[in-house]
Amino acid sequence: MKLKRLFIPFAMTALLFGCTNASVPQYKFRHQQARNDYDSSLFYSDDFFKDSSIPYHPSLATTSESFAMASFASCAELDNYKRRYRNAEDLLKKLGFESFSVNHDYEVKPGMDTIGLIHAKKKIGDATLIACGIRGGNYEREWASNFTIGNREDGFHDGFKVASDAYIESLRQYIASENITGPIKLWASGYSRGGAVINLAFGRLDEGLRDKKPLLGDNVTYTADDLYCYCFEPPMGAPRIRGNDGAFTVHSQDFANIHNIVNINDPVPYVAMKELDFTRYGVDYFLPDPLNTVHFEEYAPTMIRHYHSMSNHAALGNYLISDFESYTGLKTQSKSPYRAYRHTQGMILQGLSSHLSISGAKNKPFYTENIQKGLREVLSLVFGSGLFRSSLIDVGLALVNDLSSFEEVQFLLEDIQRTPEFFVQDACAFLQNGLNEVGVSMDASTFVKDISGFLEAIKNTLVSAFLNGQSELIYSLFSKDNLKSMASGHYSELCQAHLRAMDPLWTTNPMTFDSQGHYRKVIVQGDLPECRLLSGDTTLFACRDDGTVESQIPATVSEEAIELYFPKDAHYTLHVANKDAAVFSDVVDLWNDRLLQESIPCENGIYQF
Repeated sequence: MKLKRLFIPFAMTALLFGCTNASVPQYKFRHQQARNDYDSSLFYSDDFFKDSSIPYHPSLATTSESFAMASFASCAELDNYKRRYRNAEDLLKKLGFESFSVNHDYEVKPGMDTIGLIHAKKKIGDATLIACGIRGGNYEREWASNFTIGNREDGFHDGFKVASDAYIESLRQYIASENITGPIKLWASGYSRGGAVINLAFGRLDEGLRDKKPLLGDNVTYTADDLYCYCFEPPMGAPRIRGNDGAFTVHSQDFANIHNIVNINDPVPYVAMKELDFTRYGVDYFLPDPLNTVHFEEYAPTMIRHYHSMSNHAALGNYLISDFESYTGLKTQSKSPYRAYRHTQGMILQGLSSHLSISGAKNKPFYTENIQKGLREVLSLVFGSGLFRSSLIDVGLALVNDLSSFEEVQFLLEDIQRTPEFFVQDACAFLQNGLNEVGVSMDASTFVKDISGFLEAIKNTLVSAFLNGQSELIYSLFSKDNLKSMASGHYSELCQAHLRAMDPLWTTNPMTFDSQGHYRKVIVQGDLPECRLLSGDTTLFACRDDGTVESQIPATVSEEAIELYFPKDAHYTLHVANKDAAVFSDVVDLWNDRLLQESIPCENGIYQF
């Protein structure tokens, strides 16, 4: 089958900004991962900033993500915090920037609410281009800020909003101290927490332009076309509606220069949850995935080739997400689990996020009062130990590798299903023992006090999933392979591999796709019908009258219904033997709610999509 080329956002911008790597210089840079720094390279040209910032620019996106990686705190000298920004500075010097300024927070050991920033400038024509780097990795105790949701009147995520205020103030001071006047352009790139912070900061800069209240002083001028903002795997921190009267949404055209690149297989962008009324400024672009991209299997080898070419590939390990499996029972050595039919990692994360929001966190006031303070203290202690420098899932993986035997996991699951009132007490003991085993020790009574609210939320989340018949959301977590896969979803190198596979400077005939992230959910209800889903002559799903099922796509089968999931723009045929079966289809947004229900043409039990 030929790879379908869809000439929408990514494709159009590839044509608008297309160039060859023969005409764009390549530069080396270094970036942090775990406890080491590694070599990489990027393409850069001042021409990236000649045109409007509003269309998505695939090559500038790849370069921006490289800039974000270089802005991670360096591990070249583990005990020296004074020069942790060295990789960003070295890269910007190579790109011709000068007049470097670093804020105080980037020269000291991170605290719970600090933010590391670096600024530099260069002339491009009549304008001054200011590059704004932000520490989005290896930030230790700042992990506590990620979970500082708060209950602000303006609806923002408190931790990200405080950091974004510091970002804008630092930028104002840099412009003033460097006596910058006249037209300016801003280039900002952030990864993870850094992406969330610049998302809010540039959202406010755009608001200032819309309201004719520039936030950077009266001596400089700029328009929305001059703000180049790329946010990678960013959590959500903006309110869905801005203004006391619901005057505008943060996804309006006023914020189209803010580009959010999201992998649905990454746990981090699901925080803070949409059910708590959080979102992101600007436009979300979803990386290719089997759920949203036609013929993903033909794209994947190029992306994986770029991933394997990373200098730290040996430390990261092979691409794992395609091997993720969801289970409706515990995976043991003696018994093969019953498999929930090809639920993807992104689908599991989406389901967990929903239950955690509604049943665990419940709402902003409840979370702030019962969970936030203790969780901040525990995260500050865990990441302040210096043992962990990456994702929170890496902490969980270390605990599982060092602590969890099958018997202990079974014990906690018994609590959830039969005696949930004992879960928090038992989980506290297991978690404290696990942290002690990996080298993090703490006073027992203080630990129990701090972590109990969070574990109560986890208990309610797991109970909710079981009561709603979604056991795969729980059992899929008790697999070391799955946990490794979830952790890998947040690797900056994996995001970089995807971007290179869609960048004409890195890949000949690069992949283009519908970046909106929509997919189709087809439900067949009634007595379990015999049915087949075909793409051309190829059978992708078959449910037979004897109850056996084969599937090459995400699907769920119960006694009441069959649910099938595939890209919105796929062209499939569904054959249903039971003529009384009810069949309907929804086009679903990966991040938001269901968009619309569609009628499906039917002729003699044959449905066309």
